[in-house]
Amino acid sequence: MACEKRQNDLMRFLDGEMSDEEKRTFREHIEQCDACAGDLRRLAPLCRLADEITFAEPDREVWDRYWNGVAARLQRGAGWSLTALGIAILAGVALTYFFTHPAVPPTVKLGGALLFAGLAILFITVLVARLKSLGKDKYRRIER
Repeated sequence: MACEKRQNDLMRFLDGEMSDEEKRTFREHIEQCDACAGDLRRLAPLCRLADEITFAEPDREVWDRYWNGVAARLQRGAGWSLTALGIAILAGVALTYFFTHPAVPPTVKLGGALLFAGLAILFITVLVARLKSLGKDKYRRIER
């Protein structure tokens, strides 16, 4: 059997993720392959140590800070969302009035249309870039 496959099986064996038949086949290979047997001897104590590791439960203060931070982010998100919605509604009403009111000269309407189109393009390109980078920022979890 190829040792590359056996190397992958080594951790499955140590983690107890093999069936009885797979364990028997792996043990037979270990008896014949000095390299894999040496790897098993080196890794087995490390796996036992890793199994003994326990993580301390965070203090109540840590959990309070965590949940307060979550609540603050949710509140800020809701605030910004409502603000953006309000701005969008007001902008829509203003643009409708601007473009439909007969007292506004055509050249001003054209300038307003170009301004609106430019802002819309900028907004869309920033939004697309943000959506593409979402989840890819390797520094997003770093506290400053």
